[in-house]
Amino acid sequence: MPIELWIDDGKPWYLSNSIWLVPGTDPAGAPGLPVVDRPAFVWARVINRGSAAVPDVTVRFYWGDPSTLIRRKSDAKLIGVSNVSLAAGEAKEVLCLTPWIPVWVNGGHECLIVEAFSSGDPLSPHGEDDPFNPVRDRHTAQRNLAVLKVSSSARLVVAPFAIGNSPLLRVKEVTVRVKRLPLRNMEEGKTLFGFTRLPEEMTDDLMYGIRPFRCGEPVEESGEPVLTIPLEPDRKQAMAFTLKLPERRDAGACFLIEQFVHDQVVGGIVALITPEHLND
Repeated sequence: MPIELWIDDGKPWYLSNSIWLVPGTDPAGAPGLPVVDRPAFVWARVINRGSAAVPDVTVRFYWGDPSTLIRRKSDAKLIGVSNVSLAAGEAKEVLCLTPWIPVWVNGGHECLIVEAFSSGDPLSPHGEDDPFNPVRDRHTAQRNLAVLKVSSSARLVVAPFAIGNSPLLRVKEVTVRVKRLPLRNMEEGKTLFGFTRLPEEMTDDLMYGIRPFRCGEPVEESGEPVLTIPLEPDRKQAMAFTLKLPERRDAGACFLIEQFVHDQVVGGIVALITPEHLND
């Protein structure tokens, strides 16, 4: 193709290393995690894998609350828009000049979505409130990461998030699953969330799960590893990831929280558990 714009997905696809955040007032600073009510700048690496130069690439930057399925109109909030030109085969790191001010509901969570397109290589067709679909659209990538810092006195981790449904999925129930991911899988991208090192891996016999959740309700037990929940199209359901912590507090763990429809992953969140002062 003469013009072929890409923002590369990650492994898993909803953890793209082509999107990162720089907290503070200097966009040229070191990558890290968002800080509530403090400015942060979002960057994205955009590639033209085509054979022709493109002078008019538009790059849109969005954020969203913790959710496995993010719809364009209902869930995503536009941070800002940048423009860039790319030669054939060229990649550039593109800055969103408008800073993002994370709100308290995000905590250490960052759900960032970026899309790049031009008049000669437009976005894939979509409805105004369709979910973002990075797997099927090379123009779009997502970074959905929750870093949960655990204090030495903590006994249970409770991390709220949401699942959703869309008429495009043509179902009235969704399945959500949580599973362990070896910490070594996070090694490549650790500097993008401000880590100089990862913690040691927690033991294998952890009690963790997911469960429906209502803000303010007490949670004392871990949920189930897999749940199938009735959910009408265009509706959302509040959930919580729970982890009963072992006696040892100086280790960490990583989890994938994924939403499925007909055995296909339609969205997910990476939850990274670390000791509170690991990289201070």
